[in-house]
Amino acid sequence: MELTKWINPVINLLLLLVGFMIIGGVFSIIFLLDFSDSSKIKDLTIIISNTIMYILIFLPIFQLKKIIKSISENKIFTLENVKRFRFISYPIFLIAFLSCFGGYSNIEIMSIKGFSIKGYTLIILILALFALIMSHIFHEAMLVKTESEKLKEENKYTI
Repeated sequence: MELTKWINPVINLLLLLVGFMIIGGVFSIIFLLDFSDSSKIKDLTIIISNTIMYILIFLPIFQLKKIIKSISENKIFTLENVKRFRFISYPIFLIAFLSCFGGYSNIEIMSIKGFSIKGYTLIILILALFALIMSHIFHEAMLVKTESEKLKEENKYTI
């Protein structure tokens, strides 16, 4: 399917990028676990909260990857996909809730002169991919409905 040809690399790139951020956060936490220095406690708190945020960003992207795989296998309307779509909403709601407490709006994942990717950028990208996938699903449903209506019409005139 044309959808999976270009969305899979995008999702894989996002998973790789966020995965590196999680791994970096875990290593940073390990190296900052010396609680004897009070200045490190603030850094450790920031790193732990950012790592949690990256995990919450990773989870919906991973579910989108599973949904794309099932779409490519033509298993669109399944209970598994319903559960995946529902699961996607939980981390996004949690991110929205946590972002109300400040400090999360300025998480930079990558920054190059004049260009930066922030945590909320990934959430917006996840929602855009989600909308694209939903449009594809509704398109498939429309094709099934049209085919069903054609069969009904043919059966109506069959003796």
